[in-house]
Amino acid sequence: MSSTPRARRPDRSATEAALPRARRLAAGLVTGTRQLGAVLGVAVLGAVLVAVADTSLTDDADRFARGFAAAMLVAAAVAASAALLAWRSMPSRAATPRV
Repeated sequence: MSSTPRARRPDRSATEAALPRARRLAAGLVTGTRQLGAVLGVAVLGAVLVAVADTSLTDDADRFARGFAAAMLVAAAVAASAALLAWRSMPSRAATPRV
């Protein structure tokens, strides 16, 4: 057996940290938050696509492609920002106690 801790999924850590009687509630909150994030993400990216395409989606394939490219750039910027935020919020190795 290795003494290195295994990586855990964030949603599992959140539900396991809850009291036993509140684990189902915690799991529901994590699932609901994930679903809300997905819905808002699709809505924002769809709004960017339509705003850049500046027309109904049936008119011109080139406009649709420009709108889609803009939406993917926004998605990439959000993903990069989230990765940077996660990296910055990680504890330093010096502050982590060795077991």
